[in-house]
Amino acid sequence: MATQSNHKPDRLTACFQYLPALFFIFWNLSFILFGFWAVGRDWSIKDKTCGQTSHVLKYCLLNVIFAVMNCFSYLLFPGGGEGARARAVVLIAFHFAFTVWGVLMRLDLQEACTLELSNHFQGIDIFQFVCCAHNGLFGVLCAVHECYLGNGINNDFTLVPEKAPNRPSNFSPIHGHGGGLGSPTHTPNPSVAADLKDDMLKASYSEQYDTSSPYSPEKP
Repeated sequence: MATQSNHKPDRLTACFQYLPALFFIFWNLSFILFGFWAVGRDWSIKDKTCGQTSHVLKYCLLNVIFAVMNCFSYLLFPGGGEGARARAVVLIAFHFAFTVWGVLMRLDLQEACTLELSNHFQGIDIFQFVCCAHNGLFGVLCAVHECYLGNGINNDFTLVPEKAPNRPSNFSPIHGHGGGLGSPTHTPNPSVAADLKDDMLKASYSEQYDTSSPYSPEKP
């Protein structure tokens, strides 16, 4: 029973780390596939007046490219250090930039263009709404993570979690195993420490006054 109770926190921690990663990958893959479908379906909008004035096709295509780069960097970017923080800051900037661009684009659309999108280019029309919601949500999540959440829970959700190497339970990341002499939690036995000190003094004395050499100095 004790062994099972010791493994429960580790399993809960693993679930807590990997569930957000699975959600992030699943959502971004769905977003990318939907974006490719919408852009491919309504590619002809680039020749329409609505597409040329609003740049809605360019907006959707750039969102797909950004999502692909975000996924690759999420899976392959090395964790920890200032590089991870710099990546998070770049993501926050791009997410909020795409959010502002998408919202202002939607507010500036003329009524004829809005009707044309809703009647003939439903794929691009829906995906443009999804892009605004996607960038707004993840921009807020990244900002909250960098300002408070990451330090509050002592974890990093901006990159895929890495499996830590197997270590004993008494392992110290600075000094090695907890049972070693270099560990701060180790309290040596006073008698053992005294014997060790005597042996070191004897070894030092024998090296200094080596009686096997004819030129060795006399012992005091």
